[in-house]
Amino acid sequence: MNEIWKDIEFTDNKYAVSNLGNVKRNEHYTTIGPTKNRKESSTIFYKERLVTKYVGVDGYEIVHITINKKTQPYKVHRLVANAFIPNPHDLPQVNHKDENPKNNVVTNLEWCTAKYNANYGTRNNRLRIANGKKVGQFDKDWNLIKIWDSLSEAAKHFKASTTVYISRVCKCQAGRKTYKGFRWKYIETKT
Repeated sequence: MNEIWKDIEFTDNKYAVSNLGNVKRNEHYTTIGPTKNRKESSTIFYKERLVTKYVGVDGYEIVHITINKKTQPYKVHRLVANAFIPNPHDLPQVNHKDENPKNNVVTNLEWCTAKYNANYGTRNNRLRIANGKKVGQFDKDWNLIKIWDSLSEAAKHFKASTTVYISRVCKCQAGRKTYKGFRWKYIETKT
């Protein structure tokens, strides 16, 4: 598949996204206003370059784009879908057909409803398996406090509306070391 680039409209065409899921900064000039150290405004030339992609805590690729001196994260799959996939019914979410959140090729994406996205593919089965795992609750020194029969049971006890918080700690995802002041870990059971 040939790589096709389209400018990202909300960036005043300073950035572009490709049908293969890449993002680049386009060549452009930007005027920088006066600052404390510089009394006059100046113009800076930016060369074209690929923007570095990062994986967020939710597993989706993100890029940081600077607009009007503010840098913000944007999910790559949404940038690709907005640029390349028509959305006549104004559907709110983008689904990865192969369930790989890092595969942002346009042919792997589709606009969908939240319900369709939540029930797509093997997601529910994977959640059932994950939620059925025993999980250990530890203090900060890794002393075992309790073994819960499932993520759901532990989450319900702590009045959490979802199991995702404990699951992220169990998976050692970035920025998640504890939940409710406790460490959490999946407990292996012998079958």
